[in-house]
Amino acid sequence: MTMIWLDQPAAPVCESSPKESEKLEVVVVYTGVKQTLAALRAAACFARGLTARIRLVVPQLVPFPAQLDEPPVRTDFVEQKFRTLAEQAAIETNVDIRLCRDWETGVLQGLKPGSRVVLGARMRWWPGSREGRLVRALQKRGHQVLLVGSTGEA
Repeated sequence: MTMIWLDQPAAPVCESSPKESEKLEVVVVYTGVKQTLAALRAAACFARGLTARIRLVVPQLVPFPAQLDEPPVRTDFVEQKFRTLAEQAAIETNVDIRLCRDWETGVLQGLKPGSRVVLGARMRWWPGSREGRLVRALQKRGHQVLLVGSTGEA
């Protein structure tokens, strides 16, 4: 697993302990099973020392003939599938299913300003790929991005 910080803002020297409502959140974006497992593992290492929460954002595409609030696959079924994925990585994770027409829009709508995002990608990551376009969109909006390259193992 390779990790690359794509944006490194200056860290504060001293921080007061956050209240539960202000607790730091690390967001992992679903990009594929192997890539997401690698990203979840990296997020757990990153979050452990910060007592941060981890949230898995899963954009679920809804085709145009269907209403946006009526996806072809029930969201509770999809959520259970991703809870199982997170359990395989042995990480306490909140699953956030985003119903959308466009993958990138679904991800961006699931983020708070200045989010810390961990994104899994194949080792042969290209700037023109779906993940590359998302990285540029996230950076443009001021999010901090950690790109995790996954190898073939899960």
